[in-house]
Amino acid sequence: MSIGMIAGMIGIVFLLFMGCSKTMTYEDVLAEELAKDVRYDSLFYGIHFNMTTPAFLDHCFEMNQKKIFFQYGAGSEVIVKFDEEFKFPVEFKFSPNLEKHLIQKLQGRFLYIGRNPFNNERGSDVLILDLVRQMEVWYGGRKFIKISPVDKWLTDRYVKIDGNRKITLEQNLVTGEVQVLFEDLKRIL
Repeated sequence: MSIGMIAGMIGIVFLLFMGCSKTMTYEDVLAEELAKDVRYDSLFYGIHFNMTTPAFLDHCFEMNQKKIFFQYGAGSEVIVKFDEEFKFPVEFKFSPNLEKHLIQKLQGRFLYIGRNPFNNERGSDVLILDLVRQMEVWYGGRKFIKISPVDKWLTDRYVKIDGNRKITLEQNLVTGEVQVLFEDLKRIL
């Protein structure tokens, strides 16, 4: 084989590789997932999209009795603690957005327990990557997409879309928390 043939073959393999490795944009993923005729309503611990207010309150009461959920903020938020899934123990505070008495959005905040501004290993920049890794295990499906901000003072967001379920993670540099938003895209778009 001549050097020209080898170089040509390497060039063809390189072009094939580059064509196959095109990274999908957020808009591409959104359009592809919304076009699917599939619903992912499960969120966590038995909570799901379209859960009614009475069902949510009853469920939280049952989970509280089992010492899985804890009340926070005069009962307006729920706390869940994770001791083994992350590098350090994590606290998750959440509350649903009940539109028409149904869960269509759920927002929350994750924080490493024992986090302080002088402990860099428990910062939101570490936690968000820990959450991306763990949530990809919990939810399967597509990987998170990293969305870099236009403004240099903001942080990267991570978005995961599977069918109708969108999960967005974003750091709060002031509090050291990672904010999460679960949205039912087929209900709010």
